[in-house]
Amino acid sequence: MGLSTKRLALLGTVVVILVAVGTFFMVTSASSQYRDGSWVGIVKDAARGDTVVEVVIKDGKIADVNIIMPTEEYVKGEKYAPALEAYTNIPKAIVAKQSPDVDVVSKATGSSKKYIQAVKMALANAQPKGPLPKGAKWHDGSYVGFVKDPKHGDTIVEVVIKGGKMTEVNVISPTAKYMSEYKYEPGKEAYKEMPRRILEAQSPDVDIYTKATSSSKKYIEAVKLALKQAE
Repeated sequence: MGLSTKRLALLGTVVVILVAVGTFFMVTSASSQYRDGSWVGIVKDAARGDTVVEVVIKDGKIADVNIIMPTEEYVKGEKYAPALEAYTNIPKAIVAKQSPDVDVVSKATGSSKKYIQAVKMALANAQPKGPLPKGAKWHDGSYVGFVKDPKHGDTIVEVVIKGGKMTEVNVISPTAKYMSEYKYEPGKEAYKEMPRRILEAQSPDVDIYTKATSSSKKYIEAVKLALKQAE
């Protein structure tokens, strides 16, 4: 084989390798299991309180799992060691395994299962979605948005989409019990009125409630975050 022939053969081998490597990265990128972002899951429990968990996806992987409800303060206040163990260790186990299929904590089965189920819901929403149906603004499903506020308390809102439209806007936090004892009347009214306005407009771009500017803005922002997950 002449020198030029050898060079051509070597060049052909290099090209094949580069194409193979490029194809590998394309397939790896295209087959990413989850979309990057912050995704929230909820498990409703009228008797014991709702469970809300945020899952952060980075580079297609589970980067963080944060339990929003119940709060750490609430769990510590229960003074039940297994409950605190579940609150602390279930998120760590899910991140380590890159899966919600982890063992429950002994003697804290109920809370463990709710954390796991909330993560599963968040991950389901994080999966790549197909094109929107004609005329639809959002994909059907249940989506949760939350606005952090360490001083006044987090605002958590669930938005239900059916037929590509908003059919429910449910404020999870503040809770109905908390608002029933709330002393500021405009705040209580905004709690009921803002979801109604958003549903009627089929958009979070609505007027804020007079004398309840802060809470109105947080409801709106939480709905926007929920709808972003539904895109």
